[in-house]
Amino acid sequence: MDQLLGRTEVPVAAATRMVSETWTPVVSPPPVAPTRRPRRSWLPVVVGVLAAVLGAGVTLAVVRPWEERGSQPGTPAVAATIEALGSTFRVQVDSLTRQGTTARLQWTVKNVGKDNAPLYDKLGKDIFDHTVSKVSIVPPGVGNPIYPARKGDACQCAELPSAPFEGGTQLQLWAVFGGLPEDAAKVDVNLGPLGVIKNVAVTSG
Repeated sequence: MDQLLGRTEVPVAAATRMVSETWTPVVSPPPVAPTRRPRRSWLPVVVGVLAAVLGAGVTLAVVRPWEERGSQPGTPAVAATIEALGSTFRVQVDSLTRQGTTARLQWTVKNVGKDNAPLYDKLGKDIFDHTVSKVSIVPPGVGNPIYPARKGDACQCAELPSAPFEGGTQLQLWAVFGGLPEDAAKVDVNLGPLGVIKNVAVTSG
């Protein structure tokens, strides 16, 4: 090339050095191996879905939303509406608590009618008895009802006021009964003219 261009011949060693210092070879990048994506494990997802389905099934079995919810008659704090004595009453058993063979019954009576309906002589054993001595409990398997206990001549029970019992008025009443069988878990409560409430739960005091 030097001869063609009319230049003085360049020694081979000098030309080689010049080329090696100035020429940068093109290097092809090494082939990139395709990276494998880690395979997603579906096991945690499947376990989570199964746990959710199982939990929903247990909840439905306990709650049973397709069943109509009704109150359990006779259990404490469940009320009943009764037509009696020329008016309408709302009767609620608040509690029936045992201590050994003795039980204390508490209940609330509200006149939800419009007329005056005094209870002054309606829950006693006679017209001179103004207590709730006529109220009784009947445990299962017991033939005779159990009436409120007496201490001397006095009934261990509430005394009814002589005041008018008009609409919207309520009374909280109580009575203590002796001789309750130790295995009695539920009893029927007979409130005389205010009706009978069955299967009242007996709780321990």
